[in-house]
Amino acid sequence: MKNLLIILIFSLACLSLTGCNNENKSKNDNSVSVNKQYREITDMAGRKVTIPVNADKIYSTGQPGAIMLYTTAPDKLLGWCLELTDAEAEYIEPKYIGLPVLGLMQGSNDSASREEIIKRNPDVIFTVTTVDKTTIKQADELQELLGIPVVMGDIKLENLPNCYELTGKLTGEINRAKTLSDYCTKTITEAKKIKEKIPQNQRKKIYYAQGSNGLQTAAKGSAHMEVIELVGGESVIDTKETLYGKVSVNMEQVLTSDPEVIIVSYSMGHTDMQGEEIFQMMSKGQEAWQNVRAVKNKDIYVTPCLPYNWLDIPPSANRIIGIPWLGNLLYSDYYELDIEKTTREFYKLFYRVDLTEKQLSELLSGAKKK
Repeated sequence: MKNLLIILIFSLACLSLTGCNNENKSKNDNSVSVNKQYREITDMAGRKVTIPVNADKIYSTGQPGAIMLYTTAPDKLLGWCLELTDAEAEYIEPKYIGLPVLGLMQGSNDSASREEIIKRNPDVIFTVTTVDKTTIKQADELQELLGIPVVMGDIKLENLPNCYELTGKLTGEINRAKTLSDYCTKTITEAKKIKEKIPQNQRKKIYYAQGSNGLQTAAKGSAHMEVIELVGGESVIDTKETLYGKVSVNMEQVLTSDPEVIIVSYSMGHTDMQGEEIFQMMSKGQEAWQNVRAVKNKDIYVTPCLPYNWLDIPPSANRIIGIPWLGNLLYSDYYELDIEKTTREFYKLFYRVDLTEKQLSELLSGAKKK
């Protein structure tokens, strides 16, 4: 009996050890499995970031990244940064209009709740911005604070094709991103070739009017001026105050600079009607504007802005259609294209929208002399 008891205890001990070993093996197997679910990518700041293999929920800290995600892989966009206006929503696929509005976590417009973002458990945070020491530090700090991988994209227009390729790697939509990247490359390359053919003395002197009174503009070399400069336009306001935001000017500066062409834009949060209202103020309202050469010659245009401004706000893929539009507007002798056909193709490819005749007409109304 005693021997039997010893054998029983020994057997139970062995079973216990086997169970522990199996449990540890199971844990080790799970650990290996989890590791296989992650991958490393290098972002446009040269940072190596470990992200899930299947990044299904991605939060963008700003509008540029949100547009990149929406045009590439809308099902993986966690939410909008800003609420869509009714006018903007007409150009967005219906099933994505109702995505939650999560706010901005980029630049001076920091409106997002960190707690809300964490609560929604994003796989990755995507920030498309100017890449420099400051923004890299901010990305690193955000990643450490939230415990969520942060991937950086470059906001520069010429880097947009590469940014699409990064977005493809991030979302897994490699083929879709490649198609959009190729389109961007072709558009930018063609604009550069055309610009080279335009003699220096034929380059248009441009005043890019922003703000509610038209007396704000963008600095040379900034993201807000890239499309204008790419197609061969030259800003008449030479300011070095900032490369990021808008710059305030006065009426005397505009008169002295005597622009050949005025492009009227709008500020973030404004509607496209305000751009039209600024145009009316310049062309038929305030007397001072009547003395500007561009106004006298009726070379004043309103930037298309739905669902996003074609030139700069936000500085993302929306600028790609602005290149042939503005190039054709300023240098029709050099641009051989059907702008209506080009606009339809862009909206179908990037926004997945078949434009109605009414939408097309409204978008391009500013492309003609008033």
